[in-house]
Amino acid sequence: MNFFTVGFLLANLQLNPSWTVGYALKTVGALFMLGGIAELGGFAKETLRLRSIALLFLGSCIAAVIGSFVVSGGSGALASADSAVNSAATAALAILFFIRLGDIIRDNAELFCDEPAAKRFVSRYRIFAYLTAVAAAADIVNRLTGGTAAADASGVVILAARLAGYVMLILCGLEMNRLRISFDAVQTRNMGFTDKGSEKNIKF
Repeated sequence: MNFFTVGFLLANLQLNPSWTVGYALKTVGALFMLGGIAELGGFAKETLRLRSIALLFLGSCIAAVIGSFVVSGGSGALASADSAVNSAATAALAILFFIRLGDIIRDNAELFCDEPAAKRFVSRYRIFAYLTAVAAAADIVNRLTGGTAAADASGVVILAARLAGYVMLILCGLEMNRLRISFDAVQTRNMGFTDKGSEKNIKF
């Protein structure tokens, strides 16, 4: 869960869609997500099924980084469309990944000894997903209706959704950290039981 905790924050960090650094951070987050799959997959085999989504997310992030350099010298409309597509694609894949991961965590509560944290993470992350979707939709409206009242209204929606989204991201991050701590505690305890059993067998 150490990898997932870092990967979660980096993958879900919603910066300005036109900032290359945002996609670079998401790329690093994707690598941590793959590490998390390898870590948790040994305990919950269904986690391994998330590898395809993580690889798609990684590819999307790399494409976004490359695309941001390719279109940087192009027209403003092209750069705007590219950033909108990249933002929507990476956000959608990250949300899909962590919604499914949340369900896996909830269904394997015995690995964490903190079922309330698992349930809170799932419910709060879904709220974050809705807020991200609202911000993405408003961003598209804002780009298509520049200079109009609709653009002004969508700008307000974007600001409100992103601020609320950051709050939910922090709350989800705290729950993810609690799950990390409880997961490590359970595995340490189980290893302790195994070692004691081994010692008894040897003495016997």
